This record gives sequence, structure tokens and C-alpha cells, in this order.
Amino acid sequence: MYLVICITTVVFITTYTVVILSFLKGWKRLKSFHTTTYTIHTKVSVIVPFRNESRHIKTCLESLLNQSFPVSDLEIILVDDLSSDDSKEIAQECSRQNPHVVYLRNQNPGKKRALEYGILHSKGELLVTVDADSEYPLNWLHTLVQYYEMHHADLIIGPMQLRTGTSWFQKFQALEYISLMGTTAGAVGINRPVMCNGANLAFKKEVYQRFSDPFKREYISGDDVFLLHQFKRIDPSKIHYLKSPETVVLTNGADNLKAFLKQRFRWASKAPGYRDFDTLFIAGVVLGVAFSLILAMLLAFFNIQYVMLFLCLFSIKTMVDLWFFTHVLRFFGKPSSLLVYLPFFELAHALYVLIASVSVLFPIVRWNKN
Repeated sequence: MYLVICITTVVFITTYTVVILSFLKGWKRLKSFHTTTYTIHTKVSVIVPFRNESRHIKTCLESLLNQSFPVSDLEIILVDDLSSDDSKEIAQECSRQNPHVVYLRNQNPGKKRALEYGILHSKGELLVTVDADSEYPLNWLHTLVQYYEMHHADLIIGPMQLRTGTSWFQKFQALEYISLMGTTAGAVGINRPVMCNGANLAFKKEVYQRFSDPFKREYISGDDVFLLHQFKRIDPSKIHYLKSPETVVLTNGADNLKAFLKQRFRWASKAPGYRDFDTLFIAGVVLGVAFSLILAMLLAFFNIQYVMLFLCLFSIKTMVDLWFFTHVLRFFGKPSSLLVYLPFFELAHALYVLIASVSVLFPIVRWNKN
């Protein structure tokens, strides 16, 4: 039994190390992009689906309205996904005061339907999706569209980062988000994109219109990843990651552990819909390492043999992640002191990966009751 567990653990951690080093290679391969004085020639539609976002939507809209991008080439489409709070009135008032802002009331519940409805009414060549709880820097859209015109990508993934707080829970979320962003970029860098974030995503409308069900409506979550997979099937080389400090979008982490787990369960609920080999392979490796780590830790309480196995596995994974995080943190301007929380992150992350994986078998979450 001990030998079988050891061999399995070695296979998982070796594979994990190769994957992370490949992502690091991809991260380094991506060149930083900076905007210059440039005349835009592309019509752009920014789609903002929202539901009950009265706490954040004002900040989001202000950041979109303050963009350095020419208003003559821009339309902002606000799609109200049946809100029951003040966000509806805020969006309507914004539309009345700004001719290039359009307010729409979603006809069918659900974020994916809201996105489809907004895109259906869009006029732009380039579609950009955002989240109503995020904040966009001044040159974000100009930089994104300039990159699009210079590199002719079909789909562009932009960087995201969480506002970092002072609590251990906020530090944990910040590290996890950095790992997701590094993985996202690194995978694109080796031409094997596996994930993206719909809060900072741009794609050609002409390519989008080829898909009959671009977001896989049958699944609660995953509008962004399912769309990515469809673009990937056409040509993965046309999927780019915009590694630019000017396009880093700020968003908020979960307020508490319950909200965090609910969000992650929602993310995990889309896993049965994956058909992309790279995504399934990475998910399997991460789950395998998480299971091995937690199993070795539990068995170490009953058999001293497993103490060394656990320490070896924990040390190797921590060192590999440390190397990877160090490079990614530098780009996002995060302090290296954040890495002090890495040992805690390793254990907590492994535990929640297992819990989220189990939740796939028992789909109990819903998108805001719909």
C-alpha cells in the first residue's frame, strides 16, 4: 500500500512540476506590450451583464466612461439580468446621460443569456466583455484595441488582479488569483490556452457568430472558458494574452469563506462540460497532487512512514510554486512578502480543490437563484 501511494505521488508531482515549468516558459515567452500614440480604426462594443450589483456598478461605469478610447468608436451595452436592486436605475440613468451607452433588459434569466442578448444588439467589430464589479484603468481599452489591430488576434485575454486586503483570507485569495493568472498566461504562451476571465476578454464578432451555442447554456458557469474552447478549436494560435500593465483590471475577492466556496463550487460545476484535452489534463494533475498531499498528511498521523512522504511532496510543490509565483508577482506589482503565506496556501488550496471537485458530483449551487 505504501509503495503504491509513493509511486502515484511521484508520478503526480513530477507531472505537476513539468506542467508548471512549461507555464513559466510560456509566461517568459510573452512579450510585454505598451500603448503608444495611435489612431484607432475599430468599432468596439463593450458588453456589461449585471444583476444586483448596486454596490459596485457605479465604480465600474465611471471607469468605463473615463476611458481614453474615442467615444465615436465605442458603444457600451448594459444588460440588466433581472436586477431587483438599485443597479437597474443606475444603469438607466447612465444610459440617459451618455449617448454611447445602451441599456437593455434581459429577456431570459442567466448571465449567458444576458451576454448573448447584448451581443445580438451590438454593432462593433470587436466585442469586449466585462464584469460590473470590476474597475478598468484609464488606457485599458485603448491598449487592448491597439494590440488587436497590430496582432490580428481572434480572442484576447486580459490580466486581472484582486484588491489585496490585510487578512489571511484576503492574502490567500490574492495568491490563488495570481496562480490562476499565471496559469492562464503561461498556457497561452505555449499555445495551449486552458482558461480565461470574462471580466477582461475581447473577441472578434465575426468568429463568435460561427458558433450556435458559444457559452454552453446548459451549464450555470463557464461562459468565458467554453467560449475560449470554441475559439481554440478553430485556431489556438489566434488566442493571445495581453501582457500589459495598462490592462490589469481590478476586481474584488469574496467577502467571506462561504461566498468564496459558493463561487468556486459554481466554477467547478462547469467541469462536466469540458471537452478540451489540455484543460482536463491540467485539472486532473492539480486534483491528483491535491489528493496526494491531503492523503499523505492524514496518513502521517497514523504511520510515521508517511511523514517523510508528506514533507517531500509539500516541499517540492512549494518550491515549484515559489519559483513560478515570483515571476508572476513581479508583473502584477505585488509585494514579495505575500509569499510568506505560501505554505499555508499550499495546504488550504489542496483542501478546497478536493472539496470543489466533490461538489461537481453534487451540484448544489445556482446563479443567484436562477
